[in-house]
Amino acid sequence: MRILIYRKSALIGTHGGIEKIVSSFANAFAARGHEVVIMTRDKRKGALFFPVSPQIRLLNLHDEVQKSWGIFRQIGYKILRRRKNAVALLQKFPFFDREKAAADIVSAEVCKINPDIILSCGIADSVDLLHGQQNKIPLIQMFHSLPSVYFHAKNKVTRGNISQALKKISLAQVLLPSFVKDLQKYYNGKITVIGNPVELTDKNISYAAKDQYRIIYMARLDQHKQQDLLIKAFALLAPQYPQWEVSLWGSAEKSKRQELQKLISKLKLEKQVFLRGVTAEAQKELLKSDICAFPSAFEGFSLALSEAMAVGLPCVGLKTASCVNELIVDGVNGCLADGTPEDFAAKLKTLMDSSETRQRFGLAGKEMIKRYNPETIWNKWEELIKETIEKHHA
Repeated sequence: MRILIYRKSALIGTHGGIEKIVSSFANAFAARGHEVVIMTRDKRKGALFFPVSPQIRLLNLHDEVQKSWGIFRQIGYKILRRRKNAVALLQKFPFFDREKAAADIVSAEVCKINPDIILSCGIADSVDLLHGQQNKIPLIQMFHSLPSVYFHAKNKVTRGNISQALKKISLAQVLLPSFVKDLQKYYNGKITVIGNPVELTDKNISYAAKDQYRIIYMARLDQHKQQDLLIKAFALLAPQYPQWEVSLWGSAEKSKRQELQKLISKLKLEKQVFLRGVTAEAQKELLKSDICAFPSAFEGFSLALSEAMAVGLPCVGLKTASCVNELIVDGVNGCLADGTPEDFAAKLKTLMDSSETRQRFGLAGKEMIKRYNPETIWNKWEELIKETIEKHHA
């Protein structure tokens, strides 16, 4: 099979969960003998952060799209897009529809590649692929987060483009059973559930007594990941636990990093809470740790959390956080807290006080996460892709 994976932007050099899945998917299917093309129009140049096999073709259409826009078209698009009747105006004057111009170039390249199936990484990606186009090639819409997150567009043009794209996809894939109902608010077609693959390992953290202990949180530094909640919670414990530290790993805008560093300084935690930046050796850092804190407000299927569980780390998350509240079973493989620093601190303290509890929860999580082993996940995907192609051509 020839498989086309499309991600409009935020792909080149980016080290998030979606980008890791794209690389893993491409490598797995190339290893199974399929031809895989990854296509983008990312403004950044270069390679993917997560390496892919030389067999995989990476195609970036950014320069071609930029040339097609031109200054006159971009100015017209911005003016029309702000009008109340923007959708009708762009249909009347298609020359100024910048998204249609980009979609035409993407569509032309898809025709050249002639894939058996397209995997679209997000709704915006499907708009690029399908805006004003006929659905001649089966397309699976992947949802890498809670589906409703993708439907908050305020602009009428964007909402209209999303609505039209969803009518043309073959089916949608979500990461967890609970996400099906969430997506059905916006889409009434076929929905299938396939979780993310988790790299399993025989390696395990140590639960033995030692001089220094570490709480780790791996996530980009931004508002919805809520590193500030963890910092405030740990501040309530730090004076009584001088042997414990918090390591925050992840990329960040300069302003967000400064904001968190200022909070660390304000709470006098400079010797116990650290902003570590980005690492290409996540598992190595996880194995040095004792607890995984995960105060994210919502997730799709967190690779960072599942990979922490795979090495036996007991975890603390939020009761209200999608995905987190399904991967973490309160009192079985970790603890779920409400959104206050006080309750999050109490749950951390439960684990910090007892190596026996850390071990019991950690080993339970390691066993549970085995259901997401890569071979099982890729088999499900291969079966789904074959069925979708056969149905499309029936």
